[in-house]
Parts: sequence; structure tokens; C-alpha cells
Amino acid sequence: MARLVAIWDRAKAALTIAREDGREDHVLWEQSARIATTAGELCKLREVEAMRPDEVAVAAASLFHNAAWALYVNDELVDPGNVLLLAVRDDHFQKSATEMMQQLESMLSPESLRRARDAIMALQSRELDTPEALVVSDALQLEEFGLSSLWSTIRRGSLEAQTIKSVIERWRRRAEYHYWTARLDESFHFDTVRQLARKRLERLGRVIDELEAEQSCRDLWTDH
Repeated sequence: MARLVAIWDRAKAALTIAREDGREDHVLWEQSARIATTAGELCKLREVEAMRPDEVAVAAASLFHNAAWALYVNDELVDPGNVLLLAVRDDHFQKSATEMMQQLESMLSPESLRRARDAIMALQSRELDTPEALVVSDALQLEEFGLSSLWSTIRRGSLEAQTIKSVIERWRRRAEYHYWTARLDESFHFDTVRQLARKRLERLGRVIDELEAEQSCRDLWTDH
């Protein structure tokens, strides 16, 4: 437990971005922490436990899988406001894995460090052939199916000067073309996680419905 706490503390320091105005930007850290928390819970599932994942490696890989964003900001290659919103660079996961190894080399066993590195690199190659890679991948994919995905949608909408209406229309188009159905079928490796993603997607769909009702003022008449 103490080792996991130390890993989380190290990750928070590495992933908290300093803005020019002196404020701390926690967007990257919050997303990484959420993925790591999800991955840790997934390790408790019976179908995951049977694969005996290295939970320390899962935590390290989950926390640092997007560490490259902090490096890009520090090198002034990316504005802090664009973190997690732009397409990842070709070297994204390699840089993230390298940063993880440098930050945690003295804290993880060589075996756990290797497993964590392989899990991060598998996100790029999509050769998800280790328990750690499967868990981290499913935790990452699950992020797009729940209400927390609205935060990135709002941030991206602001960056691209989108209207609420355009966000709703994009959601509707994806549903119409069975985007979410395909993602449910193809993105998850554990049935329990797929079922959870489906439930979260249903809740998210209801929120979009409510948002559309407010935009059109339909709720003005249905609530009275």
C-alpha cells in the first residue's frame, strides 16, 4: 500500500502542469488518476483476477500513460489548454513510457517496471497480450462512455468554438451510424466492463436528451 501511495504522489507531481499565470493545471492529473482508479477496480473483477495482473504495474501504466502531454507543455510544444484534446503524436506512448520509467525506476521492481512499460506501449501497437495491457486499455476506453466524458466534450467544444447544438448533433450522428454499438463490440476485452460501458452510455444518452430538451424548451411544457 505504501508503495502505491508513493507512486501516486510521484505521478501527481509529474502530471500537474504549471501555467504561465502561476496556477496549477490539474486536467491531465485528474484524467490519469481517474483511469488509474478505474483500472484498480477492474483488477478486482473475477475475470480479471483470474489473469493475475501485476497491480503495481497497472497503477504505474495507468497513471503515466499520458505523461507525454506534460513533457510537451514543458517544452512549449503544446498549450496547456490543448492537453488531451489534440491528436497524439507518433512518439506519445514511447515518451510516456520513458517518463514513467525515469520517474519510478527506484520505486518499482524491474519486472513491474517492464510490465508497466509494455502496457503503455501496447496502447500504441494495440498488441494487447498481457493482463496489464488489457486492464489499462479497458479502463481507458470506459472513460468515453460515461458522464465524465462530458468534461472533455465541453473543453473541446470551447476550443473549437462549437455550439451546444453542434455537440448534440454530433452525438446523434454517431448514434445513427452505430458508432457506439461498434465501440461496445470492439473496444472491450472483459464482458463485465462492456456491460458497465453500456449502462454508462445509456445514462449519458439520457443526459443528451435532457440537454436537447432544454435547448428546444420542450421541458417547459413537459414539466408542467
